[in-house]
Amino acid sequence: QPEEGQEDATAARPELPRGGRSLFPDYRVVAYYGTPRTDVLGVLGEQGPRKSSSLLLEQSRPYKVKGRPVLPAFELIATMAIGSPGGDRDYNLASSPSLISPYLRAVRKMKGLLILDIQPGTDTFLSEVKPYKRFLKEPDVGLALDSEWRWGAGETPAESTGHTTAAEVNEVSAWLARLTKKHDLPQ
Repeated sequence: QPEEGQEDATAARPELPRGGRSLFPDYRVVAYYGTPRTDVLGVLGEQGPRKSSSLLLEQSRPYKVKGRPVLPAFELIATMAIGSPGGDRDYNLASSPSLISPYLRAVRKMKGLLILDIQPGTDTFLSEVKPYKRFLKEPDVGLALDSEWRWGAGETPAESTGHTTAAEVNEVSAWLARLTKKHDLPQ
């Protein structure tokens, strides 16, 4: 065994679900989108994780090309923007781990990715991303920032289209890069 503080040289580095450490251009990602909170935002809310898995695998078949395998994915709206301020007055509704976990189990069964989609409302992206750290440190979980669902102070969903800044995206990218390095995650 290696001494404390030293890594085992024979330990395998975390890989993507279907092998390797590079997502692009190695794979063609085919995804279904949605949230279990409603059936009007995509297949994931209409069908649930098990049925969505079988539909996605079927839908993925035509996208297979020689030399670039398909990697199926669920893009799950983890934090959903809402039209009212809510209890914490940030115009969003975050998902609990118990809501996310069935989708992670389903993508793992099909050797796919789970992409957590963040719609922060009036909160910052980083504030909304950090609670999902337990998922984001897994090699089969990614992140999507939905900037059209991000409003500034004093703005509301009914009054304007969402937006963000490069600085805010860079802040999340830097945090995620540190997490990726710490856990030696693939691309």
